[in-house]
Amino acid sequence: MVDSRAIARRRERAGRLRIQSICEGPDEARRAMADQRHDGSRKRTVALAATAIAAMIPSLLLPLAPAAAQMLCSKPLQPLCSTDLQNVTDATERDRCVSDTDKYLDELRSYRDCLQTALEKADESLKRGEGFKSCLDSGRKDCSLKNDGDL
Repeated sequence: MVDSRAIARRRERAGRLRIQSICEGPDEARRAMADQRHDGSRKRTVALAATAIAAMIPSLLLPLAPAAAQMLCSKPLQPLCSTDLQNVTDATERDRCVSDTDKYLDELRSYRDCLQTALEKADESLKRGEGFKSCLDSGRKDCSLKNDGDL
């Protein structure tokens, strides 16, 4: 959506620069235009920094969340040496690749365990949900679904 006030401000600024160019000469007008461009880039930089900070806030708050809600399983990155992007050419690189691969395998096992735990919790939540629905279907009025926040 176009902001008519912003367009009007730009036109007014352009008119002032033309008048300034006529009255004071081209050097002053060029300097004024450069100042305006600098102000715009500064505003963009500040906006970009604010966006980056806003994006980091959730990750800063994550440690404050309950442990059960932190069931985030992160798949580990494959070692670069195991891809076609990097060739292992000497003994030092080979040793580093072996070490990186061992670390990758440990992280992969942890990832698998995390997924298994999350799947078990999902199965438990599903059973509780099915029990709740069954209770509702039976017409009982005392049905409740126990805390499902640990998924």
